[in-house]
Formats: sequence, C-alpha cells, structure tokens
Amino acid sequence: NIEASILCVLHLKNLGVKQIWVKACSKSHHQILSKLGVSRIIHPEEEMGIRVAHALNYPMVNQYFALTQSTFIVELAIDLHLSGRNIGWLLKDRNSDIKPLTLRRDDNFNTDLTLDTELRHGDSLVLLGSKHYLTKLTKRFKAL
Repeated sequence: NIEASILCVLHLKNLGVKQIWVKACSKSHHQILSKLGVSRIIHPEEEMGIRVAHALNYPMVNQYFALTQSTFIVELAIDLHLSGRNIGWLLKDRNSDIKPLTLRRDDNFNTDLTLDTELRHGDSLVLLGSKHYLTKLTKRFKAL
C-alpha cells in the first residue's frame, strides 16, 4: 500500500529516525520515497530477477556482490575440467584487472594465492574485478 508506506515514512521522519529502508512497488513510489529522504529504497522483485538472470547466464558463479555498477566480487565454482589448472592459466589475460582474493577448499580459505596456485574440482575461487573482464573470464569456465 503506497499511501501507508508514505505515511509511515513521514511518521518515522517526524520521530527523528535517521535510517529508513522502504520497499518500493513502482517507479513513482520510488521517486516519492526518494524525495522524502529515505535512506535505502529496495526493489526485491527486480533485484531477484537480476540474480536469476545472472545465475542462468553464468552457472559457475556461486555468489556475487556488486561494489559499483562495474566492479564485482564473485565466487566461482571450479569444475572438473578446470581441475589441475592454475590461477595463472585462468587469469592469462595480462591486461585484466582481476585480482584473486581467496580460494576456498573444503572448509579452508587460502589468501596467499600466486599464479601457480593449483585449482581443484570442488574449490571456490573468489575474485575482484571489473564486469568486463569477469565476463570474459567466464568463457574459460565452459568445458574445454
């Protein structure tokens, strides 16, 4: 209910609440909430739709987190066909801005990664980089 949402925001503002998060149900609702000074406006259906689309396009991505519109942290699943390869082979594009952050193997995390670090089936590799280079990288995750 848009009216109830707006009235609730007004009452919270009058009470002096600083951090107010609200779910918007339309673009107009979003604009009104923005004008009222809401701290964070959430669009759960839209955000979930984006996540589902990414999962369909990039099944090797276990998790991702957007730092900006073009910079992401991603957790990639190492499949059987990548087992025995090293991080250097995976990141062989030297112009890339991708940085390996950690490798999860079983319940252990290794942050001392080198280009010679061997990947094994079942590992998860966490990387930081631009969307452009991460998208190019996913081609290496397709079966050879």
